[in-house]
This record gives sequence, structure tokens and C-alpha cells, in this order.
Amino acid sequence: KIRILSSIGQFSYILKIRPDQYDISLTLQLDKDYPSKPPEIIITAPRLAPDQIIVIQQLLQSYCETLLNKPMILSIYSRLLQWFDE
Repeated sequence: KIRILSSIGQFSYILKIRPDQYDISLTLQLDKDYPSKPPEIIITAPRLAPDQIIVIQQLLQSYCETLLNKPMILSIYSRLLQWFDE
């Protein structure tokens, strides 16, 4: 499930992605400089410990840095799913 909101405050787009197979929500906040600037990443996962959520957010933020100036939304989502499979 993907929900896209546009023009919310400083962000041009906010994408909320909720994979069917996991109890997690990935929110990506993109500003006007995307993709030269990575999106803000917010993870909501009631079944994960807070330290696990921090690890996932840091992993995804670092991953974004390797994808600058390229479309990265699908790659971020895929990397999140890969983390669950590890």
C-alpha cells in the first residue's frame, strides 16, 4: 500500500509505504532538492524495539547517500524488505 501526499509544509511529497507482509510503515519525506538530497526517513513499527527502528533508519539513510542524484524510492523500499529477510 502506498499513499502519496503532496505539498505538505517544506516537503514537496510525502510517501507512506506499508508492505503487506510486515507490520511496518515507511514514510519518505521528499523536498524540492530530491534526488540530490535524500528523503527524510521515518519508520513506524509497533513490533520492533526502538533500537531496531534506529538501526533500520540509520541503515536506510546511509544507503541513500550511495544513491544521490538517482531515483531511490524503490531502492529504499527494497533495502528495507531485504533487512527483514536477513
